[in-house]
Amino acid sequence: MLLFAGTASSLEFVTQTAPFPTSIPVAFTAVVIELGTTGEQRGLVIRQRVLPNRNPFTDAVVVFNDPTLTELSFGFLDDSGAWQDTWDVETQKRLPKAIRVSVGGTLNGRAQTLLPLTVPLRVGTEQQQ
Repeated sequence: MLLFAGTASSLEFVTQTAPFPTSIPVAFTAVVIELGTTGEQRGLVIRQRVLPNRNPFTDAVVVFNDPTLTELSFGFLDDSGAWQDTWDVETQKRLPKAIRVSVGGTLNGRAQTLLPLTVPLRVGTEQQQ
């Protein structure tokens, strides 16, 4: 089963290559990328948790936090070529064709927005029943 879900403000997925490697070798890691807006986690927040584990996304721990990033949004390309604000692999039964990432931040006290980055995904990867 594929574990992948996204909203306009967060992305959850499982990968064989964790963004921040652990001290022990592991086969899979749950990763959450989101914009933190409360408490100590403001800006870009990346959380991850080694699998297998219960609640891999909700109990993932913060491994990176960049408060200078003030805007983060995701879009998901469907089979018809339209961008969607949300994606749930359980509902869609497949990964999106691509993910669009838009970021903005503060550099030297000045707000800046970068051009969106589009990341193509392996097409045809369907969820196994």
